[in-house]
Amino acid sequence: MENSRIKFVIVSITSFLVLFLGNLSSQEEIPSERPIVSYNTNVWDNKEVAQLAHAIQSENSIKAKLSTLNGFLKREPKIFDSKQIVQVLTAFREYQMIDALKTIENKISELNYQELSEILEMFKTDKSKLQALEILKSRIKISEEKDVILKKFKKADNRNKALKILTSIQAINPLFGRIKEKNVIFVIDTSESMSTTFEREDGMIVTRLEYVIQELTSVINNLDKNSNFNIVTFSSYAIPWQPVLISATKEHIASAINYLNGLKASGPTNLHDGLTIALADETSNTIYLLTDGIPTTGLSSSSSKELKATLSKAYERRRNKNFIIHTIAFIMGDTNVVFNYTEDKSEAKKLMYVIAKLFGGIYKVIE
Repeated sequence: MENSRIKFVIVSITSFLVLFLGNLSSQEEIPSERPIVSYNTNVWDNKEVAQLAHAIQSENSIKAKLSTLNGFLKREPKIFDSKQIVQVLTAFREYQMIDALKTIENKISELNYQELSEILEMFKTDKSKLQALEILKSRIKISEEKDVILKKFKKADNRNKALKILTSIQAINPLFGRIKEKNVIFVIDTSESMSTTFEREDGMIVTRLEYVIQELTSVINNLDKNSNFNIVTFSSYAIPWQPVLISATKEHIASAINYLNGLKASGPTNLHDGLTIALADETSNTIYLLTDGIPTTGLSSSSSKELKATLSKAYERRRNKNFIIHTIAFIMGDTNVVFNYTEDKSEAKKLMYVIAKLFGGIYKVIE
């Protein structure tokens, strides 16, 4: 069996646009059994960013400047590289730059330490540099060369604060990224097709579900102690692990991992009920939805109009509550080998793209 490679397509979704779009972003091949997710796809064109910077600079008030920036972000699901970030920040006065950085926080590519250093150069005081570092930490690649950043700070106590931020950074999970949100529900497909196998770079054969359990276990183990979480699985039926979100205590984390290790792949794909259960808990502010295919049972399997109506109602109910759904189309392996049928991977991608776009999340394809 030829080695499969995991490819990631990551698109930062910013607004409720047209229901179905055309081409997805280009894919990057990562030769590793546990690859690091890259956020460097689908970057804004430099000319567009130059025009944006000029438009921002022509505005006088911070409100007008941020409004121009927000309007730009809604145009397309693209992200900024480090040089473009510097260009955007240049259009703001120094005391306005932190607000600008907060606005584009989730629309930034991964940053190495040299790129981070160039951004920090935009800020004159240790205080503003620390604020910027705190905002950007979820986009920073882990490195041992911390002196590149620490030398940007004048005072020893501020260097220590910066070091504390840098040493707190964890590796990016290949499926779920870095979990920043405090009230999270993981909605996981456990249908029969999740038993489809693929060969990792180390030669080990694993199923889709085994891989997902491995990565979700890692994520849950590293949840912030102030976080609350739940897990909803769906196949023939949707089943919540807990009736409500619970705190990320050691006991609850151990219980969740034990639950995950008992999951088996079987039955059809009742995505609608899985989403419905997760959406009903309005104490959550983020859902991570992972599936390997389009719905094959439940309300949403019979009509795209029904699914659209369900999602639209949820969108209207949650649109002003900073609620996000991130989606992952996990389609590694070939179902034809095990189940003697070919799954419609393009439709699975399209559905996950639509849901993430509607709820302002990040969309990933792993194939």
